[in-house]
Amino acid sequence: MGLFAMLIRFYGAIVEATKEVFIRILMGVLIFLGYVLLSLFIYAIMRRILVPQKLHVKPVHFYFDPECNPKCSFPRSDFALYGGNKLLSSGHYYTIALDLVLPENQVNEDVGVFMVNLTLYSTNHKYLDSSARPAMLRYKSTILHTASTLFYLIPLLFDFTEEKQHVSVVLFESYYEPYGDGTVLASMFILNPRIHLYSTILTIDANFSGFTYYLYQWPMAMTVIVVVSIFVTLCTCTVIMWLRDVHRDYDMRRRQVQRRQQVAQAPAVVAAQAQAQPQVRPRAVLAQAQAPIVTGIHQPPEDHDRVGFSQAQAPIVTGIHQPPEDHDRVGF
Repeated sequence: MGLFAMLIRFYGAIVEATKEVFIRILMGVLIFLGYVLLSLFIYAIMRRILVPQKLHVKPVHFYFDPECNPKCSFPRSDFALYGGNKLLSSGHYYTIALDLVLPENQVNEDVGVFMVNLTLYSTNHKYLDSSARPAMLRYKSTILHTASTLFYLIPLLFDFTEEKQHVSVVLFESYYEPYGDGTVLASMFILNPRIHLYSTILTIDANFSGFTYYLYQWPMAMTVIVVVSIFVTLCTCTVIMWLRDVHRDYDMRRRQVQRRQQVAQAPAVVAAQAQAQPQVRPRAVLAQAQAPIVTGIHQPPEDHDRVGFSQAQAPIVTGIHQPPEDHDRVGF
């Protein structure tokens, strides 16, 4: 019966130890997964803030007065630089360029060089910056133009290609988007009313640098590095906080033990102090011990001689008697 009870207790102890170990392992796994997910979440927010969309492409539609009354107007386009959110993120540099598709006709060749102007505004139509750059068709000699037409004759006849040129005009090489209102409106002019256009497209390309550049160029490697760094930082902070709490609990328990020991040793300390101190009798008791013990005083009659009167007034002392310093000779 005793052996069976011992086995039952041993089995219960094993079950409790296994349960405790399982709970600790489960808690460790949950904490590990939680820190990994938290690290990924922090990295996603960081990437969202630091790495905006790199390339924005926006078609530009020009309008002008075809009647030229009283004079021909320049092709102009006013458009917004946002679509739900701002296209340009604050604190970043951008390259802004205009891609023009121009027909290779005699009019555009006669126009020659023309100017393209872009002006940027913030909210309330506040001026921010402007740029004007020249552009023109690439030159082709008559022989080269004839040879190119003959080479592409069949595709040209079946409309697989066209006689056109793509001209790219860089308006801003490094435009800085300020904090605050930011750039929300743009106004563009082509400073020649005779220019012929097929289409125009505005491209806005972000110029990344520093940590943002590495996040954009090597996304997978930077994801691993940043997530592991955040995970290690979280674990380190957790260990430091845990050690601080353990040290504080240890100090609290040590103070409680010292307080209990002091309370337990208080009677012995008081007794030792009492034994160490000398016994001092009070002054009243000492004076009472040294005072003479008088058993009675004899009252002499009124008519005694001086010698008898002095002797009659002298007290009868049975204890310690301290004689006065100055006695008359007769009394002495």
